[in-house]
Amino acid sequence: MKKYTIYLIIPIFILSNLTATTNEILDQQILEKKEINSTEKTSFHIDPKKSLKTNLQEDFQLNSLKNQPMKNAQTAAILSAVLPGAGHLYLDDYQNARYIFGCYASGYSSIYIGYIYNNFEMIYFGSYAATLGSFYGIYSAYRDARTYNNNIGYKYSMPKDSFKELALASFQPSVLKQPEVWGGYLGAMALAMGITYFSTKADVLPQCNLQFSDTTPIVAFAIGISEEALFRGYLQPSLSEVLTPTGGVIASSLIFGAAHITNTIYMSSEDRNDYLKYSLPFITTFGGYLGWMAHRNQSLKQSVALHAWYDFTLFVMRKVVCSSSIKTDPKVQFSIDF
Repeated sequence: MKKYTIYLIIPIFILSNLTATTNEILDQQILEKKEINSTEKTSFHIDPKKSLKTNLQEDFQLNSLKNQPMKNAQTAAILSAVLPGAGHLYLDDYQNARYIFGCYASGYSSIYIGYIYNNFEMIYFGSYAATLGSFYGIYSAYRDARTYNNNIGYKYSMPKDSFKELALASFQPSVLKQPEVWGGYLGAMALAMGITYFSTKADVLPQCNLQFSDTTPIVAFAIGISEEALFRGYLQPSLSEVLTPTGGVIASSLIFGAAHITNTIYMSSEDRNDYLKYSLPFITTFGGYLGWMAHRNQSLKQSVALHAWYDFTLFVMRKVVCSSSIKTDPKVQFSIDF
């Protein structure tokens, strides 16, 4: 692991300290109220008039906790998209707002320093740290706004995973041993290798981006969390509210595929056509499978684990292929572009 991975580890450490969601805090307040009420009821000397007055006051306090003004979940998400952390400020959750903005700011600080010193690795890690703070912030603001409203008015049960749960998901045996995770990984790798092999011309050697091959594959775990948080954590539930669960999976996977069109910006016209013809349909289908997993489990842990390890494997393979072709110029007949 290279020394510049610290610019990705710091933001992840910041996000790992995110506090409980609004609903957990609310439930804790109510539990404390109930415990106080229960303790008072065990007293052997109770004044009936005082007890009635006290109970009425406590009932009013408990109702006030549950009847807070409703917050618009889409407003919270949009605010977070504009400025990470702003959605939680809207929810009066200042502590989590600081953590999310801190992750985003640390990423952009790395980018800025990288530009000053012409250090590509700092720019690379900083961009993924900033994206992680932004995408996770959108998902968590939307999730916490719904929780703030006690999920009143929502028909689709969305994932409620915390950042710490998503960060650990890729390394938890209980997640990795699930058939849809390891089976999906093997199936995705087989399809990716097969499509790439048969779509690559035999006389063309892989075009390697030297800067990309110098980076470490650890960014795959940040990508897995950030992309799943945005597409399966926020977009899919939002679209499912308007459409149906199936419609939400399909629509979010189409958007997921379309978002990867930006990968073709620096490709040659021939490579771009091949990417749009072969890679993009695969990515869209893969997004649909990830969406199905998130809907089935009502959690992002499975999709994050599959997505992260799939990307990690591709990054390692690409780095090995590019490094080998640069040093020994082997007759490698294919490279993986998705």
